[in-house]
Amino acid sequence: MLNTKKSRAFEILSTGARPGDDIQKVRLIRQVNGLNLFFIGVAASVTLIFTFITSSAELKIIQGLATVLYATSLIINSKGRLKFASNMTMYVFEVHIFGVMLLTNGWTSAAVNLIILYPLMAALLELNINKHLCIGIGEAAALFVIYTFLPQVNELLVKTSNIGSDAVMVLDIMAATYTPIMAAVIIGIIFKENLNARKKQKEMLVEISDANRQLELYATQLKDETQKLKAEVSIAKKIQTMVLPSVEEIKQIDELDIACIMRTATEVGGDYYDVIKIDGIVTIGIGDVTGHGLSSGLIMLMAQTAVRTLAEMKVKEPNTYLKLLNRILYANISRIKEDRSMTMVIITYINNRYYISGQHESVVICRKNGDIEVIDTMDNGFYVGMTLDVPDNYKNMELILEKDDVMLLYSDGVTEAENVKKEQFGITNLCDALKKYHQLSADKIKEKFMKDLYNYMGETEIYDDISLVVIKQR
Repeated sequence: MLNTKKSRAFEILSTGARPGDDIQKVRLIRQVNGLNLFFIGVAASVTLIFTFITSSAELKIIQGLATVLYATSLIINSKGRLKFASNMTMYVFEVHIFGVMLLTNGWTSAAVNLIILYPLMAALLELNINKHLCIGIGEAAALFVIYTFLPQVNELLVKTSNIGSDAVMVLDIMAATYTPIMAAVIIGIIFKENLNARKKQKEMLVEISDANRQLELYATQLKDETQKLKAEVSIAKKIQTMVLPSVEEIKQIDELDIACIMRTATEVGGDYYDVIKIDGIVTIGIGDVTGHGLSSGLIMLMAQTAVRTLAEMKVKEPNTYLKLLNRILYANISRIKEDRSMTMVIITYINNRYYISGQHESVVICRKNGDIEVIDTMDNGFYVGMTLDVPDNYKNMELILEKDDVMLLYSDGVTEAENVKKEQFGITNLCDALKKYHQLSADKIKEKFMKDLYNYMGETEIYDDISLVVIKQR
């Protein structure tokens, strides 16, 4: 039963607090409510006592009005107007006490002692202590001036209030009694709220400690998951690297001098290139999956497998090659529910002739005399894996390279590489570098070209995969 009463009293004191309010605000709400409830009790009891000991209507009005105003402040606080209620409680108390002092012998009134409560109340209600200390001093000074220099005014106030000597004595006793009680209540509220705050802080510290332990557990689990993910990504990168043509494999193509390189923007890239020789037919492919990362790398592996399979099946016609390749990739990309596609150029080398089909970046040719030819592939095909149905006929190109002519295939990560000024490397720099190094071997051209590219980029990071295939006719 006792706990129920305490719980009910706590609910009343907390009236006006909202879910989500911080502990400091809730504490202040309870302090405002506690003071108003105490002052309502004091003012109402004094009004009741005055009914029997004095006929002073003025004192009864002041006490009754104060009771109503304290109750109003309590209601205002319950509506969420904490700041307004705090100020109202403070000012009502100051006017209330000043009125009582004026009507009970002014400077000699026992109620003068209540002025010492002003700064205490201001501290409790988190108001400006100096401001309300000055108000108290100002009231005391006004009473002293009236009592000392304007005795006729003081006598008029006492006469008007019509308080007898017995009533004055009772009021003195009440003031002497209420002053320490009120001080004790104010200090008690502060002390109690401080205890509640400390208790809440301890509970919060326990919760924080539990949360920290949980976070440490999550961090350990996350670290383990990160390690697993890094291992999986490392495996994916290794697989992607393993399916690229090896230097030994490329060197077996006697009629062509070929060098290749790939640099990924992330651990796993979305660029593709391959060089395959089967029964005298050399298939060279280069492509770029939209985006980069694991999913792009997965699609790149699909493309490599599909191209290898079609090469093993000795599919020679470029149109047929790309239509079958598109169907395979579209089906697999749809199955993994990725919104990706890729540009791709397939070059078939048969009997000293190159057959080019598919849409990708331009094919750049540097003749042995240094002349540059830039072959646009935009009309040669369609994005691979974007849609199941593609045009029936792809435009194919046929060309012949003479001895020491060089063909350069690249991904857009080359031309779109930026320097510190956000300027792209571009097709012009690409052609200039090829022209500058075309007399070297394919491997040297690749090395010199990449060195120029990295020098151009400076400290800029690689934002897109970079792939390069150099083909020099022997």
